[in-house]
Amino acid sequence: MAALVDTPRSVEIVDRLMQIAESQAEAIARWDLESFARLLDERSTVQRAVEALDLEASASAAKLQRVAEIDRENIDRVTSMIEETRCNLDEVHRGRIALNGYGKPGAEPIQRGSLLDRMR
Repeated sequence: MAALVDTPRSVEIVDRLMQIAESQAEAIARWDLESFARLLDERSTVQRAVEALDLEASASAAKLQRVAEIDRENIDRVTSMIEETRCNLDEVHRGRIALNGYGKPGAEPIQRGSLLDRMR
């Protein structure tokens, strides 16, 4: 089977998809979720254009494979970010519990003293 020839328009569309995927990876690496989200809208439009093309046996198929690899890497990065955020939130929660153990603002402090002070 002969390989399909890419048109200039199909090359442009696939190249833009790759650029968006790479930009999303960079945004994730910077923890810039706002930029990542902005790219999602453009990616959706470009993705629909790519899906309308017949690129299965074309030279652009290799680029699409690379986009898929970038997407898998992005998923792994975001999964790690979620886990890191979860751990940080757990620490904040434990800190709040500890802080609440010190009493309420404006309340009279309770002088308990150390165990040695109470043994006299």
